[in-house]
Amino acid sequence: MVLVVTKLLLGWAGRLLAWTPVPLLRLLASALAWFPYRLLPSRRRVLFDNLALAFPDLSVKDRSRLAAVNCRRTIELGLFALALPYLSEKRLRRSFPVTDEARDILVEATQANRPMLWLVPHFCHAEALVLLPLLVPGTKAVGVIFRPLENESLNEHVRRGRARFGIHPLSRGAGGIWKATRFLRAGHVCGMLFDQYAGRVGTGMPFFGRECSCTTLPDILAKRFRPLIVMLYPRRTGFWQSTIEGEVLDVDPANEYVCGHAHAWLERKLREDEILRPSWLWLHRRWRKRTGKPKRKASRDEEAT
Repeated sequence: MVLVVTKLLLGWAGRLLAWTPVPLLRLLASALAWFPYRLLPSRRRVLFDNLALAFPDLSVKDRSRLAAVNCRRTIELGLFALALPYLSEKRLRRSFPVTDEARDILVEATQANRPMLWLVPHFCHAEALVLLPLLVPGTKAVGVIFRPLENESLNEHVRRGRARFGIHPLSRGAGGIWKATRFLRAGHVCGMLFDQYAGRVGTGMPFFGRECSCTTLPDILAKRFRPLIVMLYPRRTGFWQSTIEGEVLDVDPANEYVCGHAHAWLERKLREDEILRPSWLWLHRRWRKRTGKPKRKASRDEEAT
């Protein structure tokens, strides 16, 4: 009974958000952003500690302004995930155009029948990457690895939105990873968020001058299937609006660490791009202590980032 009621509430909430005018959605996101920013001291501490570590040269005032914007962006992403099953195709096409460079990369890899590995940073509107089969007709079959949400009803609701246009959501775990290898083996696409904390099973990589635990899965898949590795990311242009951009990651999986190059790429973006900077998930405890195997040494290219 509880599951049924929860599903109904989520459905009503998603429809209501999809029909709500954007100015009211902005006000709602700003209001809800006060919870992590003001009323959750532990999460606020993580946010400010991360920003101080990454941008020690910024003034306290500038970091506070960046933190406030970041909280609003995080809430905006959550609201979008709830509304995604009910947003019209016309609105989604208009709100999330794909750049010519990204489109060319996807089309050329499809025509060459080459498998692709999509590495997605956790920016605001990262959920919009599931729209690519809609936005780029003819896109290969895509399996995307996600971390399941703890609430079963919420997880199913979000999963339905992700699968709406043909993406195959794969649960992060042995079964999901095995299914991901089938997509690459068949010459299709595997996508994943690469910049989340990987715990003791991860490998230590430098990120903003400090070690963090990173997933080894991109390296395993790249070495085995030699796919085209593409950094795909949304550049926010407005509320529930982004351009979807893409770049080929120049890395040799046989001799270099894909994960290390991906984090070096992300660090450059966050340091240099003031539009992308407030959109990353700074509320995430990215630099938690790791208890796994000792980290390998960073390459000169990564140390120079």
